[in-house]
Amino acid sequence: MSKKFKIPTRTNIKGTDWNWVIKIFFITFALSLAMSTGANEALSGVNVFFAFLILLFLISLGAIFDMIGMAVASADETPFHSMASHGVKSANRAIWLVRNAEKVSNFCNDVVGDIMGILSGSVAGIIVLNLSNEGSLWLSVLMTGIVSALTVGVKAAGKGISISKSNLFVYCFAVIIDFFWFTRNKKGKKK
Repeated sequence: MSKKFKIPTRTNIKGTDWNWVIKIFFITFALSLAMSTGANEALSGVNVFFAFLILLFLISLGAIFDMIGMAVASADETPFHSMASHGVKSANRAIWLVRNAEKVSNFCNDVVGDIMGILSGSVAGIIVLNLSNEGSLWLSVLMTGIVSALTVGVKAAGKGISISKSNLFVYCFAVIIDFFWFTRNKKGKKK
């Protein structure tokens, strides 16, 4: 005789925030258009070496944001409350990041990560065109494979680290956000 098991569900999940979905759709569309256009214009006259450096930068940036998104989704809020009660700077920002994990993870993993993936594909295409005037099919296929393997490999290496050190990643990201937020607000107050 088999027993019936009830699968536990989380009760604190709010559901889909459709305002966020619509807002992030348009933000992603605008960012993608702007960055793709800018990258194509900027890279049209760049030599192959610098194009490879830009390609590696885009892959790395996508992987870093992927790690941040994973860390925020898997972090525990409790240590940040303790830090905030002891007056540790940026602890409240870390709490906000964890409480808004759905949106932060969506932005980091999907918006930034996917845009970096698209841009790295564009840069790879520009590299292929610069290396071969005819745009060789084999060179294009090889470049696509290299870019895909690098992107997935770097992200795979980062996921384990970001999940195991999720609270550290979230706190470091909170410190960076607060630094830039403070710097921007400080400049605005001087005017």
